[in-house]
Amino acid sequence: MGKSGSAWIRVKAPVLTAEAILRAIRRGAFHATTGPRILSLEARRGRISLHTSPASRVHLISEGVGSGKTRLAATPQGSTRWSFDIMKERLNVTRFARVEVLDRSGRTAWSNPVFVRGRGVRFW
Repeated sequence: MGKSGSAWIRVKAPVLTAEAILRAIRRGAFHATTGPRILSLEARRGRISLHTSPASRVHLISEGVGSGKTRLAATPQGSTRWSFDIMKERLNVTRFARVEVLDRSGRTAWSNPVFVRGRGVRFW
């Protein structure tokens, strides 16, 4: 367990005003972190792709991957680009998944959930 104040949220807002930041938070345009950054996260046609600050590993976490709450490592495309092909890998993501980013210092970032709808995935 980390010490108090060692994690925060990074909000993607168009301007630095209280209204814009609160709107972004309500939309889910933020992620929790102890250091690493999730610069972009896209979910399209059964694929989850993300761009991060330099990372050593990225995991997909879901109640439906394998049996129980399992972590699956992403396909690295460099140390800042990662992807999961849910359809190709036949992953059993039944309701939602989260992405966890780990850097070389052991710090972590966590995405908001990506929800499954039919044969694809979508953001909340």
